[in-house]
Amino acid sequence: MDNALATFAKAYKNAIEVMIHPGLATKTQMGIADALKFYYTIALIPMLFGVLLSLIFGPGVLLSLIFGPHHILLALIVVVALYLVFFPIGAFINSGIYHIIIKNLFDVYKQEYSAAFLAYIYSLVPVVFFFWVFPIYILAFVLIAISFLWSFIVLIIAISNLLSMSRLKALGTILLSDIIFYLIVYVIAIIILGVFVFVGLFNLFSFNSLNESSSPFNSLNGPTSPLVAAHSSANYTSCGNFTLSDNKFSNTIAGICTWNGGTLSISIAGGDSGYASVAFIGSNNKTYFSQGTTARCLTSFGSFYAPAQKYTLVLSTGRGGGYCGPAIVKLSS
Repeated sequence: MDNALATFAKAYKNAIEVMIHPGLATKTQMGIADALKFYYTIALIPMLFGVLLSLIFGPGVLLSLIFGPHHILLALIVVVALYLVFFPIGAFINSGIYHIIIKNLFDVYKQEYSAAFLAYIYSLVPVVFFFWVFPIYILAFVLIAISFLWSFIVLIIAISNLLSMSRLKALGTILLSDIIFYLIVYVIAIIILGVFVFVGLFNLFSFNSLNESSSPFNSLNGPTSPLVAAHSSANYTSCGNFTLSDNKFSNTIAGICTWNGGTLSISIAGGDSGYASVAFIGSNNKTYFSQGTTARCLTSFGSFYAPAQKYTLVLSTGRGGGYCGPAIVKLSS
C-alpha cells in the first residue's frame, strides 16, 4: 500500500513539474512501458473526477453537442475511453507519424522511437489534468483550450530535450510532420475520389436507362410506337424466333412478339456499341428478363419461362468502343 501511494505521489509530482517546468522535467528519459505506466498513473484520478462531474452536471456542453443532453451513460463511457484508450493511442499514432517522417524520411535525429513517444506522452499531461472539467460548460472551453495550447508548448520542449534539437527546430519538425502527413492524406483522398468519379462516369456513359424519355415504351401503358431496326424480326411474329438488331450508338429500340407459353432462350451482343441492355416485358407489365452486358459478340444468357401473351422486347445500346457489328438480342425456343 505504501509503495502504491509512493508511486502515485511520485508520478503526480513529476507530472506537475512537466506542467510548470517542462524545460527541466521533460529531460527525464523513459522506455515505452515506463511512459505508459506514468501516463495511466496520472490519468486515473482526473478520469474519476470527469466521471463524477458527469454524474453531477450531466455530459456537459462538449459531449452534449455530440450525444445530446440526456445520454449521460454514453458520455461516461466516452470519458473513460478517452482517458484509457484514445489519448494513449493518439500518442502512439502521432509519435509514429512524426518518427517515420522526421527520422526515417529526413534523418533529423538519431534517437529511437521510444524518445518520440515519450515526448508525446509528456505533451498529454496538461490535457489529462484539465479535460475532466468538461461538464462545467464555459469553464470547460477556457481550460481545455488552454490545456491544448500548453500541451503543444510542452511537446515542443519535450522533443527539443529528448531528441537533442533546438526548440525552433522542434517546432519546425512538428509542423513539417503534420504538413506532410495531411498532404499524403489529401493525395490519397483525391486518388480515391478520382477512382470513384471515373467508375461513376464510366457507368453513366455505358448504361442507357430504359426509363429515359427517349424510351419507346412506358411501364404503365405498355409499348408506344416501337421502332424496329433493319434486319430485326417483324412485329407480332413468334417470340420463339425473334431478333432485334441495332447498329446505332446510345439508342433504344423495341419490338413486339407473341408467345403461346414455354421456355425461351436468349442471347445478347453489345457489338460495336460496346454495351447492350435488354428487357423482355409482358402485356401484363411484368418484366420476365432484364440484363445488361458488355459482351461484344453474341453470348448466351440462358433461358427463362414466359407464359402465353404478347411481349415487348427492348434493346438499348451503348456509346461505342466495341466490335462484332450491330448490337443484337435473339430469342429462340
